[in-house]
Amino acid sequence: MPGPYTYGKITVAARTKAESQICPGERIKVTWVTYERAADGSSKLFRSGTHYLDRANPRWTFTTVEPDTCGSSWYVVSGDVAIPRSVPKGVIPFGRAKVHWDEPTAC
Repeated sequence: MPGPYTYGKITVAARTKAESQICPGERIKVTWVTYERAADGSSKLFRSGTHYLDRANPRWTFTTVEPDTCGSSWYVVSGDVAIPRSVPKGVIPFGRAKVHWDEPTAC
């Protein structure tokens, strides 16, 4: 599903081959999420955006909005997933729903 990541710009696509296209009426929810590091080492929600892929529009290119701080992280998730407002230090959110991500880096 994920495509190349270039300086915050990401392309995602779902089932674009003729033999496995998205079914008529089906929609796939895709959400990007960015977090900034808090003083205690946890991460707090910075920004997010959501889009639905469908048969007519199976591809989406977007730009994440990231904080200009050390230790930020971003995720692209698929499906109807709860977006936590904060993430404890050492926890990687979203489990198998994440399709592309960059975990917090050491400062």
